[in-house]
Amino acid sequence: MKKPYLCLLIIDGLGKGENNISNPFRLAKKNIFEELKKKYPFCYLQASGFSVGLPVTEPGNCEQGHLTLGTGIINFTPKVRIDLAIEKGEIKNNQIIKKIIEFYFNYNSRIHFLLTLNQSPVEADLNHLFAFLEDFKAYQLKEIFFHFFLDSTYSPPKSSLNLIPNFLKELKERKLPGKIATLIGRFYALDASQNYYLRTQRAFLALVQGIGTKINNLEEFLQEKTKDPNFKEDMLEPVILEEKGIIRDNDIVIFFNFENQKIKQLARAFLDPNFQEFPRPSKENLLILTLVDYFEDLPQLAIFPQEKIRSNLSRIISEIGLRQFKITDETRKKHITYYLNGLIDEEHLNEIIKILPAIDSEENAFTITDEIFNYLKLIIRDKSFHFILANLSLFDFFGHLGDFNKAVKAIDYLSEKLSEFIELIKKENWLLIITSDHGNIEKMIDLSKGTKDTSHNFSPVPFYLISKEWEKEIPRREEILGDLTFVLPTILDLYGVLDKYQNFFQGKSLLPWLI
Repeated sequence: MKKPYLCLLIIDGLGKGENNISNPFRLAKKNIFEELKKKYPFCYLQASGFSVGLPVTEPGNCEQGHLTLGTGIINFTPKVRIDLAIEKGEIKNNQIIKKIIEFYFNYNSRIHFLLTLNQSPVEADLNHLFAFLEDFKAYQLKEIFFHFFLDSTYSPPKSSLNLIPNFLKELKERKLPGKIATLIGRFYALDASQNYYLRTQRAFLALVQGIGTKINNLEEFLQEKTKDPNFKEDMLEPVILEEKGIIRDNDIVIFFNFENQKIKQLARAFLDPNFQEFPRPSKENLLILTLVDYFEDLPQLAIFPQEKIRSNLSRIISEIGLRQFKITDETRKKHITYYLNGLIDEEHLNEIIKILPAIDSEENAFTITDEIFNYLKLIIRDKSFHFILANLSLFDFFGHLGDFNKAVKAIDYLSEKLSEFIELIKKENWLLIITSDHGNIEKMIDLSKGTKDTSHNFSPVPFYLISKEWEKEIPRREEILGDLTFVLPTILDLYGVLDKYQNFFQGKSLLPWLI
């Protein structure tokens, strides 16, 4: 079978808008997206919540959107995987949990939970901790200590100070084991700037030697810091509340953040046998665990290891012997490489990637997009590549900007650009798929508050199949036919290789429904 020339255009931040004043597409002079619905095979795809591996209450985002587009499967985020495991009662049957229990009794051990304390569960979730404690309570595991890393990055200042008494109150009410041993600001415990010696070392020594300010009355300490106008919990130098709760020989250490980037330096100080950043006091026979996978280059025992992704779009395009060209601006570089490839940084045979400067201002948003289209036109005419992937971040940029009139201008501009581009697609006998990773620009006003809406949303995203062959102006129903996992199988179906790879994916080809 002769392989077609195919271009996948991901218009970041394009969702299905509602017919009300929040939707800038209603005021655009030219809305090509409505025109395309009438001429070409078309549907909507879910791009938020569980359909892209996020909590059901979360809108779509760029990372999960591209991960789903590129792998054809729903890759639940670590938080969702843990939430589901707790909901299904799977913790007690987890083999690593059984290992913890066995180690605890064999070595007269104690358990240390190390985690970020924040009002928003972005890095760690106290509900996860309570679930673990309930199971540990059932097995009579009583010697448990908490080491909290205070953080206000995603929450109001000093909010973590209120979380501490609330946490202790819930422990008491639920009769759960455990004491708070240390409090450390994220500046030290969660440094990600490679400042091991001055920052990470301070946290490490507090945990293993109890080096820090000793506090006898936690309630007074919290009251004092709450009243202090200059206090920032992120900068809190190590505080020791329970000297008996310092990590000692034969203990169990659990790094309990499901977000694995910020905590890496501290975890490496415990896990890396060749660690050279600062001298480490010797501790014998520690059982060190991570909640999820933290490292690719170090052995680790993860309670919820990352499920292996079997393949990805870029790898398959290379395997079937086709040349591929990818292009975007710097803000989406990771999305068309690492995330699209299934959380893997890998190069592929016959793959060329062009990264233009970041779209970071109104002035360059249009010029960078112009440049992307110029490259696309050259590749389309030249036909030296069989597959093109382009990400346009223009709509997402203006959606986050929150200016309704500028969003209308961006829609008019891109409609003109796409009109010209589609004519070239048809002239050169290419196939074009237009879709998105999540919604944004189609909802610029929060009607419940009468304020700007600059956030991603729950809108399904469009999916268009465009070619000269499929152009036919007939009535089409606006249906949701699947989710973003359906895009990859559809591309493979167009290339005639779906049968070879269909067991790798959860999604289905859209061709039987659309053509």
